[in-house]
Amino acid sequence: MTDTTVEIQEKPSMLWRFLSSAELPFFLYVFGLMLHMPILQQYAYLRFSIQDNFPYHFSAHQTSCGDTLNKTLKALQEKVQEQSAHFQIALSLCNTLPSLFVCLIYGSWSDRVGRKPLIVLGMCGALLDTICVFFTILLDLPLSFMLFGSFLNGIGGYITGLLLAVMAYIADTTGEEDRALRLGVLEAVVFLGSMVSQFMSGHLIRACGFKYSYIVVVSCLFAACFCSCFLMKESLEGKKPSLLKSMFNKESLRYPLHVWHVLTKPRPYKWKIGVMFPATLFANMLSMGISSVITLYVLNSPFCLPSIQVGYFTGTRFMVLGVGAALGIKLLRIWFPQYIISLFGILSYAAFYTTLSFARTEAVLYIAVATGAVSGTVGPIFRSILSETVGPNEQGALFSAVSSFEMLAVFIGTFIFNAVYPIANDAGYPGAIFYLVDMFLLLPLVFNLVYSFKIKNEQVEEELENVVGDSITNPGDDSMKVSHYGSNDSTPPTTPTV
Repeated sequence: MTDTTVEIQEKPSMLWRFLSSAELPFFLYVFGLMLHMPILQQYAYLRFSIQDNFPYHFSAHQTSCGDTLNKTLKALQEKVQEQSAHFQIALSLCNTLPSLFVCLIYGSWSDRVGRKPLIVLGMCGALLDTICVFFTILLDLPLSFMLFGSFLNGIGGYITGLLLAVMAYIADTTGEEDRALRLGVLEAVVFLGSMVSQFMSGHLIRACGFKYSYIVVVSCLFAACFCSCFLMKESLEGKKPSLLKSMFNKESLRYPLHVWHVLTKPRPYKWKIGVMFPATLFANMLSMGISSVITLYVLNSPFCLPSIQVGYFTGTRFMVLGVGAALGIKLLRIWFPQYIISLFGILSYAAFYTTLSFARTEAVLYIAVATGAVSGTVGPIFRSILSETVGPNEQGALFSAVSSFEMLAVFIGTFIFNAVYPIANDAGYPGAIFYLVDMFLLLPLVFNLVYSFKIKNEQVEEELENVVGDSITNPGDDSMKVSHYGSNDSTPPTTPTV
């Protein structure tokens, strides 16, 4: 009698699965990045105010605001707003353009070596960026030194590279049925990290000032680098070639061509890429490209919010977006298909920006946030539809193209909105900038409607093909016979006898 030994591999605990996933370092990254943004924006606003002798202080409501401003102070405020808007354009230029080009290489590179190296590279680039900003604040260096850090962040891939790597990571480890939900959870992770960091930002700035607040940012990015290097598992097993050798060779020059091949390759439902790809770009342009303008808008008259109130407003906005993205996809998909949910999201975006344009009090700002609750569902649904059209080994190439062109769209949006906002502000109606955003929202709306019509038509065609196929395969079925007498029975009716 022989003894058989059965080896039972214990499943890793839920805690270890969380620690070894991409969500934890990505949460820390988002938390640090979203804490970095308001601190950087308000610090730059303070530096321009000091330079122009405008009486701004971040810790309390301004005594000179709105109707209390005389012509001189009003002119100075408009000048500070314009300089801050142009500085945001310069920052966006420095991190967007490098990431736009390198991500065309990084996506296909991650298909060869795995997703983890790309995630680590993006984390390290962000850490170098925050270190440059920290020394600018610590040593009172020129603001142009921040542009150098932003450029390093772009070389690392910026949020573009991280998003494509994490989305490809999720596509590697999740089935098609749960992919939209998992991307919705990822969106919720983004909004959760953004919400917590925004709520903290105002209190940190007021209690500790900019210098010590930024130590928290550097610590978060350092922790994200540590988790991605030593805790996170690789989603593509067996991908262990030499990283530098696989990137810097003749084959790497073909990575952009591989991306183009993935986008243009004949495949079933290829039309989905042609429709949802530009829809995704415009959706991101209108959600991320306007964010810095919204901060300037609430710092401007008649709101003049101090740092704490700015943090409360932006934190509440990200909280509502995150909850709306996760619950919206989870609950609404019980009753509606994906393209109807994304339609609700686009309309929710329009309601948010329209309400924001009419706001004159802080309470109306929060009403605007409530109207945009479902808008967070648009991005995950669009990306999920794109992900379903390509194979497992093409996810990195697809998302590299999506992320690269998303950043280009975000830069174009940042450039347009930050250039138009000072003009609207000089005209006395800064809220008019959101009318422009509403006009651009017509573009993803049209693409979403085109997608919905084509899906409905394909469903009708499939139903007709099934009916015809059943009639061919079952020719002797009397239930399928319909006579010209209007009955299923082919026998003509008998003539009544008189």
